Amino acid sequence: MYLSKLEILGFKSFPQKTELIFDDNLTAIVGPNGCGKTNILDAIRWVLGEQRTSLLRSNKMEEVIFNGTKDLKPLGLAEVSMIIENNKGILPIDYDQVVVSRRLFRSGESEYLLNKVPCRLKHITELFLDTGMGTHAYSVIQPEMVDAILSDKAEERRFLFEEAAGITKYKLRKKEAERKLEYTENDLLRLSDILSEVEKQTNSLRRQKAKAERFKRLTDQIKSLEVQISQNEFESLKTKERELEKKLREFVDEGQKVKSDLDKEEAEIERLKLELLEREKELSALQKKIGDFSEASFRLEREISVSQERRSHLEELVSKTKKEKESLNQRLFSIKKEKEEKQEELRKVSSEVKTKEELCQKEEKKLLANDEKLRKMKDEFEGFGKDLKEQEEALNKNKNEHENIKTQIEELKERERIFAEEEGAILQRLGEISAKVENLASVYQEKKKIYESKAEKKKHLEEKIKLNQITLDQLSSEEAKTKSLLSVEEAKLGMLRQISEHYEGYGKGQKAVLLEREKLKGIIDTVANLITTQKEYLKAIESALGESLQFVVCRDVGSALEAIRYLKENQKGGATFLPLDKIENINLDQKKIDLKDFEGTVGWASDLVYYKEEFRKIVDLLLGNVILIKTLDDCLKISQKIPAGFHLVSLDGEVISSKGSISGGSPKEISLLGRELEIQRIKDQITKLKEKCDQLQREKKIKEDENIVLKDQLSQISIEAEKLTSDFQQKEFKLKTSEFEKNSLEKRSKELKELKEQIINKISELSQKQKSLSQSIEDFENQKEKLGSQIREKEKFLEETENLHNNIFQRINQLKIELVSFQGKEEQLTNDDLRLTELISEMELIFATKEREIKESLAETEEINKSILEKREELKNAFEEIEQQKKSLNSLQEDQAERQERLNNKERDLKLFRGAKEKVQDEFHQLEMEKLELSSRAESIKDRIWEEYKVDLEKPEPKDQPAIEETEKTKEKLDSLKEKVKTVGPVNLLALEEYQSSKQRLEFLKNQMNDLTEAKQTLNATILKINQTARSLFQETLEKIKANFQKVFEQLFEGGEADLTLVEEGDPLESPVQISARPYGKRLLNISQLSGGEKALTAIALLFAIYLVKPSPFCILDEVDAPLDDANIVRFLKLIRHFSSNTQFIIITHNKMTMEAANVLYGVTMEQPGVSKIVSVKFNKQEVVV
Repeated sequence: MYLSKLEILGFKSFPQKTELIFDDNLTAIVGPNGCGKTNILDAIRWVLGEQRTSLLRSNKMEEVIFNGTKDLKPLGLAEVSMIIENNKGILPIDYDQVVVSRRLFRSGESEYLLNKVPCRLKHITELFLDTGMGTHAYSVIQPEMVDAILSDKAEERRFLFEEAAGITKYKLRKKEAERKLEYTENDLLRLSDILSEVEKQTNSLRRQKAKAERFKRLTDQIKSLEVQISQNEFESLKTKERELEKKLREFVDEGQKVKSDLDKEEAEIERLKLELLEREKELSALQKKIGDFSEASFRLEREISVSQERRSHLEELVSKTKKEKESLNQRLFSIKKEKEEKQEELRKVSSEVKTKEELCQKEEKKLLANDEKLRKMKDEFEGFGKDLKEQEEALNKNKNEHENIKTQIEELKERERIFAEEEGAILQRLGEISAKVENLASVYQEKKKIYESKAEKKKHLEEKIKLNQITLDQLSSEEAKTKSLLSVEEAKLGMLRQISEHYEGYGKGQKAVLLEREKLKGIIDTVANLITTQKEYLKAIESALGESLQFVVCRDVGSALEAIRYLKENQKGGATFLPLDKIENINLDQKKIDLKDFEGTVGWASDLVYYKEEFRKIVDLLLGNVILIKTLDDCLKISQKIPAGFHLVSLDGEVISSKGSISGGSPKEISLLGRELEIQRIKDQITKLKEKCDQLQREKKIKEDENIVLKDQLSQISIEAEKLTSDFQQKEFKLKTSEFEKNSLEKRSKELKELKEQIINKISELSQKQKSLSQSIEDFENQKEKLGSQIREKEKFLEETENLHNNIFQRINQLKIELVSFQGKEEQLTNDDLRLTELISEMELIFATKEREIKESLAETEEINKSILEKREELKNAFEEIEQQKKSLNSLQEDQAERQERLNNKERDLKLFRGAKEKVQDEFHQLEMEKLELSSRAESIKDRIWEEYKVDLEKPEPKDQPAIEETEKTKEKLDSLKEKVKTVGPVNLLALEEYQSSKQRLEFLKNQMNDLTEAKQTLNATILKINQTARSLFQETLEKIKANFQKVFEQLFEGGEADLTLVEEGDPLESPVQISARPYGKRLLNISQLSGGEKALTAIALLFAIYLVKPSPFCILDEVDAPLDDANIVRFLKLIRHFSSNTQFIIITHNKMTMEAANVLYGVTMEQPGVSKIVSVKFNKQEVVV
């Protein structure tokens, strides 16, 4: 499998359609910087499905579309197609050639195609899975990867190994698990606060439960008395109800007759509607059938069009193949003729080679005889030369020594002059440097003072920032405490709202009515929710109202009766209602007494509560005769003086009734009346806490802003101080340098004086020695002249002999050159003969293939013609069927309209019948309401008794009915018992249920706490498992890369060794990876210690090692050979050739040696700014095709 072709249109700098045909071995892409070479790499990435714009070197995806130039308009489409030869079936698709395409429109729409068929991105991704290709594979190697390996940052190097191991997703999962763990720990903290609050509430309810049980024992004694009284009243109401039922039955008969007529009309209408519905179904079926035939006709037209296009293509293919076949035949004839000519020329050249070999042997024998004579003459000549050489060496030695002395004298005189000049310059420089030292010392002291001032300011700012940070930490701590209190208060508010919304604390009947108030028209609310008071009067008002707090206020009697009927029908218990239209204005006795006459009074209860004006009658009814007194003692005193008929209530909730009974005790923790006040109090507290949080955040912001300003100032001061430090140090350095220079100059001046004296003494000594050597030179020259005369005579004879030797040797060389030429030509002709034989065989095979292709194309054309005729016949039938179905559709639509008209007439008749029915129903409803009122009163009594005592008044126990006098006594006894119950004080009867509910909630919260703890443990285990999996994958991949690295390194460096090790022995997932290498003949070094070329080559070896973990059929190298010199390029290309047997390589390069090694070379130019152009070169042995 290999990448055979890439087609680019409108992608980046390629506005026109560009094709690149790749060799299955090595292809190089070259061109100057900025010409668009790397855009080819980006195109391959993009067509494989790359979504990361950063890797495509763009900010957003639409930037890959050609954006126009000065002369060319922007394009609206970018398209790249990649053709892959799947001849080995590596890709899981039944095609030998796979075409993958991607399009992007400027509107943002995107398309993926597989063999010209639209598909989804995931199909492209799945196609290349486990092939080493794809967006995340290492089939593309870039310089950034080399830089990452050579980087000093451990995380950049590790990223390559982590990507290769595929553990990035595990690291993301670990991060997500750690985030969930943090949330879980926060939830545990919040739940702990709520759990503490619920535990307090449960303990409170446990105490209330005990009090409720005591209260229940007292109320049981009231049960039988109230049941007995209510039984009499219930029976009286039932008798009146039965009389009304008789009248209602008469209206029922009349209503049945009207209903019967109405039902007949409705049945007829339903029948007509059913018929219409059936016709609509038939219409839908016909319309669907017509749509199916239309779709079939469209499909047939499309298939015919495709077949015609295929037929045209095959006809063109046959024509083209015939022309190629004719061209091949002519070429074959030409090649055979060329082969015969080459064979004849080969016979002639072989004969000439044999002749030249015989001549060469004769001349070599002559050369051996002359060589012996020449050797003897050279030995004699060397003897004379040796003597002459000894004389010359002695003469030259004396001359050299003479010249050396002369040179030394000249040098000494020059040095004397230089030292004199240097001494003068030093004396001048000493004067200048002394003045400079004094000036620099003065400047240095000034800079030192400024520097110390800045350092003091910097220290002051650092201390101020530190103090600000301490204040910030304190504010953060205070904010955390406030937020904790806020969470507790919000939990309390949530609990109270839940209690309020579910009307906890109310009776079953009241709760049912209030929860259904949207359905039950006219229900307003309970007394407890309609009035309020100040906190100091809360206990008193609560005690004064007692059970009447749960009375339900409604608009009228009808609303009350409807609610009672609802409670009765749904067995929801009973409730007491206060209809606003039935409660009359009460003539209060408040004006009879003046409270100022009584010490300790607070005021009339009705004046100390808040309510809407429409509820004044309710307040007057319930609190009109109630007076609030400061203390119980004051109540007792006033009760003896005040007229009868008034209830006295102390601020602590004790009550002295108008009949003299006293009640009191410990009130509920949160009463019905105080519930909203408590909610409001908590809201106010929450508001205050939020305001406090906001205030703390503002203060923090101020301090943080102040810190930012201070840090900016500190940064500025630091920069200034740093500049001053540099300047200060520079001045100090200059001062010390100048002082050092002054001392050095003084020292050098002293040395120069001593050196001048030494030079004068040395010149005198050398002059004496020079005279002695002049005499010795004259004697040696006379002896040399005598030996020279003898040597010149021997040279003449030797030269004649050497000339003869050279002539013979030249003739031999000429013969050998001619022989080698004929032998090369003979070998060339032999190779040409073999090449032509192979070429003839290949062309004969191609000729046979072309004939087979022509036959197959003609056969397929015949099949297509038959298919087109058959499909045209099917298309004609489909059009006829569509016309027939449209006629049936028109007929059905006309019948549908007729039936709709009949239905409209029937519906008008139905309205008349319904008017008559409604009239009868209105009269019936009036009687029913009267009956309902009686029934409701009876049911209210019954439900109240059932609700309170679970006694059914319709099934009373057999007892003698008491006389009227006895009934009165029973009522008095009942009142007495109720007064006793009041002395128990406020009791939360729901504590019995609420305690269980709170206890269950406490258990629920504890279970949640356990669940969260378990979740925390699970998350910790998950993180541990992720670490183990990732660690295993990383270590396994690292070992594979390590083994590959060692093999590739040995190939690149022709020996040596390389290794990968983890720096830290703790966690492999966090440890940096160390790369070590030992080129042949060197010791093992860290990669950072290698030379530049060795570093780059080692990095390339490692990248190939990573690539070989999951190799791809093709590999793209983007200028990775840039840092390599010629020697390392040779090694690099040798490695490429080694892997090219299994992998296709595409190299973007600037290196000439890499270009020479390529089978195909593409040059990218940019003749027009912003537009890339491709020029291709293919190398084929001695032929170059451009």
